Amino acid sequence: MFEKLRIKTNQANDAYKAHKEREEAFHFNTILRLSKKFGAERISRDAAIILSVHLAQELERLVKEADKYSRHAGRKTIMAEDVELAIQRK
Repeated sequence: MFEKLRIKTNQANDAYKAHKEREEAFHFNTILRLSKKFGAERISRDAAIILSVHLAQELERLVKEADKYSRHAGRKTIMAEDVELAIQRK
């Protein structure tokens, strides 16, 4: 019984290490959960990875743009209006 538990633990550890090595910004299960919430019945791992990378890139772009607006306003903290401006600018 303990041998089966050890094998499952090793498999989980391997999956976690593989996840950390990829460029995913969002965990696979997060993408799955959100996809189902938005109406997708199923989504492949490859599709989830592509979505994750795209979302991370878009989030990075928005944060950088919002940071420019906050610094222009003389602040270090990004406020809601900075994010709204960054979204509008897209």
